[in-house]
Amino acid sequence: MTTSPCTARSRCPGAATDGDYRARLRRLRGSKAALRTAVSTARAFGDRIVIAFGAGVYPIGEDADHQRRVHDMGEGRAAEALAAIRAEGFTDCEAAIVDLRPAEALLRIAAERGARMIVVGTQGSTR
Repeated sequence: MTTSPCTARSRCPGAATDGDYRARLRRLRGSKAALRTAVSTARAFGDRIVIAFGAGVYPIGEDADHQRRVHDMGEGRAAEALAAIRAEGFTDCEAAIVDLRPAEALLRIAAERGARMIVVGTQGSTR
């Protein structure tokens, strides 16, 4: 079985906090198309879905507390994505939070798991 990494959304400056409900809803709407694509593709090929989150931060001026907050944010977003995938009746999925910048994280996870494809969703895109 091969793996299809997918990201609900990788870290970006100014990402919504848990208390910002409207921004959080916009993010979830924007990632739904990517999640639907990942689920339909994984079903068609018998693949597993891996929600990947690159939690790496720039080393200049960043501290361990900031790194931990970004990692925690990744865990929260990955949990939301896994819940949405499972709500579609697809259970062969997992999350991978990697302390690398988003692009590097996707490439590493894809290489380690022999991914067939990478599906990436963007904030603000609802189609």
